[in-house]
Amino acid sequence: MNCTYSIKPNHRNTVLKLFLEMRTLLTALFTLTVFTVGAQRPQGERPPIASIFGRVLDNQTGKAIEFATITVVSARDSSIETGGISGADGRFKIEQIRPGGYTIQVTFIGYEVKLIQGVKLNPQAGISKDLGDIRLNFVVNEIGTAVIEEKKEYMELMMDKKVFNVDQVMGATGGMATDILETIPSVQVDMDGNIALRGSQNVTVLIDGKPSALTGSSRQAILQQLPASSIERIEVITNPSAKYDPDGMTGIINIVLKKNKLAGFHGNVQLTYGTGDNYNASLGLNLRTTKFNIFSNYSFNYNDRFSRGNTDRLSFATEDIQVLDQQNRGNRVGFGHTIKAGTDFYANGTTTFNVSGTYNISEDEDNDSVFNKLSYTTGEFLSAFDRISAGAGNRNGYDLTAGMRKELRGKDHLWTIDGQFSSFDGNSVSDIENIELTANGTNSDTAPFFETNASDDQTQTITAQTDYAKATGENGKLEAGYKLTYRNMVNDFYAEFRDTLTGIATPYTDRNNIFRYKEQIHALYGTYGYKWERITAQGGLRAEQVFTESKLLDTDETFVNDYFALFPSGFLTYKMSKASDIQLSYSRRINRPNTRQLNPFANYSDNLNLRRGNPYLLPEFVNAIDLSYSIKKESTTYIFSAYVHDVNQVIRRFKTIDTLGVSTTRYENQAGSQNIGIEGVVNLEVAKWWALNMSFNGYRVNNDGTNLESDLSNIAYSWTSRVMSTMKFNNAMQLQATAFYRAPENTVQGRMSEMYFIDLAYKVSFFKGKGSLTVNLRDVFDTRQFSFSSFGRGFEQESLRKRESRNLFVSFGWRFGKLEAGRERRGRGEGNSDGGGMEID
Repeated sequence: MNCTYSIKPNHRNTVLKLFLEMRTLLTALFTLTVFTVGAQRPQGERPPIASIFGRVLDNQTGKAIEFATITVVSARDSSIETGGISGADGRFKIEQIRPGGYTIQVTFIGYEVKLIQGVKLNPQAGISKDLGDIRLNFVVNEIGTAVIEEKKEYMELMMDKKVFNVDQVMGATGGMATDILETIPSVQVDMDGNIALRGSQNVTVLIDGKPSALTGSSRQAILQQLPASSIERIEVITNPSAKYDPDGMTGIINIVLKKNKLAGFHGNVQLTYGTGDNYNASLGLNLRTTKFNIFSNYSFNYNDRFSRGNTDRLSFATEDIQVLDQQNRGNRVGFGHTIKAGTDFYANGTTTFNVSGTYNISEDEDNDSVFNKLSYTTGEFLSAFDRISAGAGNRNGYDLTAGMRKELRGKDHLWTIDGQFSSFDGNSVSDIENIELTANGTNSDTAPFFETNASDDQTQTITAQTDYAKATGENGKLEAGYKLTYRNMVNDFYAEFRDTLTGIATPYTDRNNIFRYKEQIHALYGTYGYKWERITAQGGLRAEQVFTESKLLDTDETFVNDYFALFPSGFLTYKMSKASDIQLSYSRRINRPNTRQLNPFANYSDNLNLRRGNPYLLPEFVNAIDLSYSIKKESTTYIFSAYVHDVNQVIRRFKTIDTLGVSTTRYENQAGSQNIGIEGVVNLEVAKWWALNMSFNGYRVNNDGTNLESDLSNIAYSWTSRVMSTMKFNNAMQLQATAFYRAPENTVQGRMSEMYFIDLAYKVSFFKGKGSLTVNLRDVFDTRQFSFSSFGRGFEQESLRKRESRNLFVSFGWRFGKLEAGRERRGRGEGNSDGGGMEID
């Protein structure tokens, strides 16, 4: 993160005079800090015998800069070792530094940050280093008072993940979390909110790196209600180490919510209007002192969107071929509120406590009309009816988290404890009217048939974990930890039909059920890493004992699947030069079936297309190997990867058709699949005013479903590509365009058609950078839709689904309050996707 401290030029002298008056106080405080840090050196640590010195100058005038801050940052873990301040002649000397490798950061208000990397202090290279003249460039920025702006690249590459700073994605302004995810390379989101990474939906989605039941049994629910404005960044981890939860076959997507770290009191507000009655708003407040960081965020959204689709199916289960013509139209209105608040307490220089809570409540109304017509290919009419449904639902959930971080003997020796309790409750009721039609589509003389479906989902999740980390020597690091996860999920489904004449309701005894799922996971992990001059290696092992129980309470049927599993991981990185490296990584991962996939009772929301789970499903396991190469040339970054995923016991949807023309989709364990792919991401600065982010992912999937049917195996090829172009005409105006394309892809029982869209956005800043106005047109040509064909024993089917996607959003944003340069506490990590990743089933 680069921070630029910017003020008006005509205020520069005033600010410098203020700093001169504070000289004695600043010097005394810093001297006391350095003395205290040196006096608290734990026994056994390397003695602080090294030093650095130099001079800080204005690059334009050559004059000395007094009170410039020089920070000594560890090259190994980016923690702050010590620091100092330049004198009246611009000179500084910082002593009592422990031998090691460092990056020196030089900052002063109104100037660009200067980084001096690769500074080695040891007996071989020398324990005293002359940094010479360090020249800083003055920055002119018309923002009345001193303002801190975090200037981050859209994509940052770290050893184990890619970080995408989505504040710079204007195309998702006014949208939801799913809209932000659509902008991330190699991530796809379908019309139902299902998320895929590198072409696979078996991905773990995290929020702030902690487990949660906030979304209940469906992660789509919260992601379609969470405003994009509340998200700070997205982290993509395609091959996590043994420290992380092993869930997610293709890796982890961590959504980090906003939590400001700047000192003082400040906040921001955003209001959005979208065509078609779509609105959202957000408010963030933050207060940071030397002892506390108190933060809160509130967001509201209201959306009203239509959907449409059609299905054409041929059924060969009878002597004569049946034809199903199905057309559906729908409208969904939903609104929700999300509140997050918490505090960090810095007890002393080595101990930090944190407490936070998140609460979400939402309601929605669904109105759908489905026309169904069954006939033979000869033209003979069989039946037709309209199925009209009106439904309403509400969801509420909360997370409560608490944690402690303790530096034991120095900043490289840490112990953390974290715990969380999450609860979710969601219910829905749908009233359905079935109206029989004649061959020409008019209402028949038969009275309508009424039924009601109601469901109640409840989830509670408890997690507790402790982690330990210790540096071994100058270049080694040991990490270990334990985690307990307990989940209790209950799905209560009730259906009834009503007599048209008497109005008496009768329960569907063959549909009603209460399904309960309990899961308990005990995990131990250990990793060790070591860094040589150019080579970094890390190995790890995670062991899990899992206890699961599925139970149908009405029929008193119980299904138990307990298992023990090992999850090894390994990473090997070779630094070819200062700007390029190559990495080989391996991990074993798991995808555990969720309650929707396990519940054997059928879903009758569409009585011609049923869905049911399978309580005998087994988890699927993958062995993942990644080889990646990255290089940075001037302002351009290139990342190229090749990967292989070998999956066993693949969980797949499997469709069959009965003699009445009713399809049933259930989940089965397919024998296996092999996924081989290549991925490329390029961050290119074409000019100072024009930047491009381009990504490509191509893959080959070999599906083996011969354990289900002898001919259920195929080889599929597909690819996706995304280009995001950002043009900055001046400091106040930006234009951004995003284009996406997904090629057709074969599946075990069919083929998905291509999909593509273009988004445009324009942003202008005003009132000296405090305000902004963004205009965002999503899906410019209204091409975003999902069409697919499927086939199997006894049927062929063509389907199309589309939801409202072309909308114009206008967003107004405002920043307020006092922003100061609050120094980050050593060793604190926020929003990490650590070993307790927040999984949303």
